[in-house]
Amino acid sequence: MFSPMTSILKSFLCLDQKFLIWNMVTRTLKLRYRRSFLGFLWTLLVPLSTAGIYYFLFKVIFRVEVEDFAAFITVGILVWTFYSGTISESMESLLGNLSLLLQVNVPLNVFPLTTAISSLITLFFALPVIFGVCLISGISIGWSSIMILPYIALLFIQAYCFGYVLSVAVIYLRDLKQAVGLFMQLWMYGTPILYKIDLVPKNYTWVLYANPIGKIFPGIHNALLRNLWPTSAEILVPVAWTIGILLGTLFIHTKVSRLAIERI
Repeated sequence: MFSPMTSILKSFLCLDQKFLIWNMVTRTLKLRYRRSFLGFLWTLLVPLSTAGIYYFLFKVIFRVEVEDFAAFITVGILVWTFYSGTISESMESLLGNLSLLLQVNVPLNVFPLTTAISSLITLFFALPVIFGVCLISGISIGWSSIMILPYIALLFIQAYCFGYVLSVAVIYLRDLKQAVGLFMQLWMYGTPILYKIDLVPKNYTWVLYANPIGKIFPGIHNALLRNLWPTSAEILVPVAWTIGILLGTLFIHTKVSRLAIERI
C-alpha cells in the first residue's frame, strides 16, 4: 500500500531530479533579477507599497482600530504575496516553457515545483523585513514566532499543488488565467489578511473553516504579533486542508499529466 504512494510522492516532489531542480531554480532567480537595478528589492518594494496603501486607507481614512496595524498588514501582505504569486506564476510555468518541454523529456511538475521553490527562497529573504517591521513597531518577538515556519511549509505545499493543477488545466482552457486572477483577489478579501479574525461575524465563521488558508493567517499574526501559540483549530484545520489538497493533486498527477503532454 505504502510503496505505490511513496513512489507517487517521490515523483511528485521530483526527488530523482534534484540536480535539474537546483539548476532551474538558480536559473529562474538569475533571470528574475537580471538587468534590474534594484534586483531582489523589487520583490519587497511592491508588497510593501501595497501594505502602505492599505495602511493609509484603513488606518488614516477609515480609522480602523487594530493594534500594531502596520506590522499586522505588512506580515499579511508579504506572506499572501508569496502564496498568490506562487500559484499565479506556477500556473503559467508550463505554457512559458513549451519549447523546452517539446525538446527535452522532463516531468511536467518540474516547472511548477521550480517556481514554488524560487518563491519560497524569495520569501525567506523577506523574513528579516517582516521581523524588522515587528521590532520597529515595538513588538517583542517571542518563541511562538517560530511557528511561522510550519505555516509557511503548509502554504508552500498548497501553493505548489494548486499551481501544478492549474498549470495543467490552463493547457486545456487558456481563459483560466483571467478567471484565476479574479478569484485570487476575492480570495484575499475572504481571508483574514487585512483585518482581524474577530471582525468576522459569527454567522460567517464557517467560511474560515471552508478556506484552506482561513486559519493560517490568524495563526501567523498571533504567533508573530501577540506571542500566542496556535490553537488546535489554527493547526489542525490547515493541516487537514493541506493533506486533502496534496492527495487530490497526487491523484491528478497520476491520471492527467500524460494526457497533458499529448495535448501540448
